[in-house]
Amino acid sequence: MPERNDDSKTRTKWAEDRTILANERTFSSWMGMGLGAVGVAIGLKAVFGATEPTWVAKLAATSFLVIAVVVFWMAHNQACKTLERLRDNDAEAMPVRNYRLLSTAMTVATLAVGGVLWSLCGRFTPPPAPHSLRPQANPLPEPSCQTLPCTKSLPANTGQRPLLTLWVRTRWCAR
Repeated sequence: MPERNDDSKTRTKWAEDRTILANERTFSSWMGMGLGAVGVAIGLKAVFGATEPTWVAKLAATSFLVIAVVVFWMAHNQACKTLERLRDNDAEAMPVRNYRLLSTAMTVATLAVGGVLWSLCGRFTPPPAPHSLRPQANPLPEPSCQTLPCTKSLPANTGQRPLLTLWVRTRWCAR
């Protein structure tokens, strides 16, 4: 009977170790979700940066930045609560100060992104139109019908040249 009791204690220790590792994965997942909220804030600035009034885009982006900071600290608090209840046996748990350090660093970086977004939103200028959409002056002057070569003056063995001349004449002289 004592052997069976030892096996159950070993399984309990391993279960606690698995829970510690799952807690770290969960913390990492929450951090990723917070970074996703920061990405949404940057995307909102890119999409709605030129809207008037500019405070609308700033407010929308800032709300996602606030959500990101809240997520970072919720993840920190939950990870610390879970670690307090568990003892590490074979797996070494990440120290609580590392959770705090990472949450603080992510908060500072998110606030820096917010500062950049607030400083740039008012000065947004739309990018120039692509080259193909810009109106262009005709680089070649339109010839008058009198300046086009006559098909009668071309030699007979030029192959496709009379057809090209005919196409040019109908294109420019049909007006």
